[in-house]
Amino acid sequence: MLATRYLAANLRRLRHEADLSQAALGARAGSRQTRISLLEHGFTATDDEVDRLAAAPGVPVAALLRRTRRTVGLNRTSTTTLLQSSAVVAGDRP
Repeated sequence: MLATRYLAANLRRLRHEADLSQAALGARAGSRQTRISLLEHGFTATDDEVDRLAAAPGVPVAALLRRTRRTVGLNRTSTTTLLQSSAVVAGDRP
């Protein structure tokens, strides 16, 4: 789901912009560092988590879920990687 990919990319970007570690963001959002890491790697967040993650650095929820210039190629990149991986498994070279 693209919203999950957008969340992962935007969460990482906004966390870096706020100069927060995963542990610091987790502490502010009531989560653990390991959960923040999972979310930044594309795991699905609950609605409550998204609300708390947005409040922690003080951004609107839409900032976590919207498509940005940095997230535009996510679907294309994922598809390309999947196709290349499938080709390698099939014995072809990308």
